[in-house]
This record gives sequence, C-alpha cells and structure tokens, in this order.
Amino acid sequence: MGTMPDTNSQRNDGGGGYAHFLTLGFTFVSIIGGLTLVGYFADRVFGTLPLFLLVGLVLGFVGSLIYVYRELKGLGGG
Repeated sequence: MGTMPDTNSQRNDGGGGYAHFLTLGFTFVSIIGGLTLVGYFADRVFGTLPLFLLVGLVLGFVGSLIYVYRELKGLGGG
C-alpha cells in the first residue's frame, strides 16, 4: 500500500505568507500615517497648514512604495 501525503505541513507553510503580507500592508499604512502626522504637527508649530502635511503625505507614500518594492523584491529571491 502507498503512503498518504502529509497535508499538515503544506497547510502550516502557507500561513506564514499571509502574515508577511499583512505586516507589509500595516507597515505601508503606518509609514504614510506617521509622516503625515509629523507634517501636520510641523504645520501646527510653524502655522503653515497644509504645506508640511502635504509634504509628509507625499514623502510617506513614496517611502511606503520603496519599502514595499524592496520587501517584495527580497521575497522573490532576487
């Protein structure tokens, strides 16, 4: 008689990928939100609303894209 494949090892290996992408998405949003908040508080201090808020938003978005690109590039082994 043949042996049955071990399906438990396949199920356990797949869960780690979802956690990685969940962490990636949370970090993406956190970078944007964090730099936007820094820009908002800088505007409050200098009275330049919405200049630094917009700068923080743009820098956060660009930084998040760079972060995601590097993480996905590393995930592919390249």
